[in-house]
Amino acid sequence: MDRERVDYRWTHRWSKTYQQTIFYNTFTPKAPFHLNLTFFKGELHALFSRRMVEYIVESDVARSYLEWCWDTGHPSEHYWNTLNYNRQLAVPGGYQGTSLRLT
Repeated sequence: MDRERVDYRWTHRWSKTYQQTIFYNTFTPKAPFHLNLTFFKGELHALFSRRMVEYIVESDVARSYLEWCWDTGHPSEHYWNTLNYNRQLAVPGGYQGTSLRLT
């Protein structure tokens, strides 16, 4: 994953040139998340078990991580995947495999 997406704060503005909202890096450093998580980039859409959805909705860790992600570059591409693949979070219904190919 491009570390720039989580190392700096991002925001959006209206582009007169492109006639759409664009996302840009403010180059303001962002404080690291309070837990030592490995960031995973992936798809915007996902299919979750009921237990994982309950964790996402009810967990203080998931909520605080979502708040932290809010001004990162495209949080929807790494929020779900980071929760799913960080085994130390023990997310119910999350990835439980013994190996993960990181390419």
